[in-house]
Amino acid sequence: MPDPSPRTIGILSERSLHAALKRQFAQPSDGVEVKIDGYWIDIVRPWPVDAGQAAAPSPLPLLIEIQTSGFSAIQAKLRDLLARYRVHLIHPIATERWIVKQDADGRELGRRRSPNKGHAAHIFEALVGCADLLAHPNLTIETLLIREEDIRQPNDLPQKGRWRREWKSVDRRLLEICERQLYEVPGDLLGLLPTPLPDTFTSGELARAMRIPLALAQRVTYCLRHLKLIVEAGQRGRAKVYSFVGQRVGGAE
Repeated sequence: MPDPSPRTIGILSERSLHAALKRQFAQPSDGVEVKIDGYWIDIVRPWPVDAGQAAAPSPLPLLIEIQTSGFSAIQAKLRDLLARYRVHLIHPIATERWIVKQDADGRELGRRRSPNKGHAAHIFEALVGCADLLAHPNLTIETLLIREEDIRQPNDLPQKGRWRREWKSVDRRLLEICERQLYEVPGDLLGLLPTPLPDTFTSGELARAMRIPLALAQRVTYCLRHLKLIVEAGQRGRAKVYSFVGQRVGGAE
């Protein structure tokens, strides 16, 4: 049950991106940083009550968690909470990132656009190791395609007996939310696959069709296979061939 004690440790080291998304999604009636069953929850949303409805015990609240990295790190927490609560997981993916270099006092030294661009398919990277979570009826996942700043400051690290000047990432800042996508059931992930796509395909063919690196395409097939949306259907040379289970609906252009 909710614990009213305030959270201070952890919030002080919270990155700007996480804090900005909490402000973006929290509603006036929500609780922010609430402890439930031993876990700190980013946002707790009470079940809405219709006007004029007789007072009655409220259904369980919706727990909203913002996870800026992979889900494996919090899967034990999620599995425990999903047994008793509805959980909405928000995951930002940076499709545009600006690298901002600062000195140790925070003064900007320069900025450049990173050549690395996130793709909606990076949801599969976050799901690796716990893809089956999306099959739980109490879980929904929402991805946000965002523009962000990666703040870096100098970091002196010893190497081979001498000091070398390096840069370390100290913060991530939200610039803009460009697109939102909701995943309520495993089959929703198939909407990320391009059309037309052959009935059978390899990870390499999928990578070319989606215009993503092979390593990411392999994570796509890994997750879809563990969610029983595709199955292995032989080999093409040294590459595994996959086919859809049942009829595929939708797809990205």
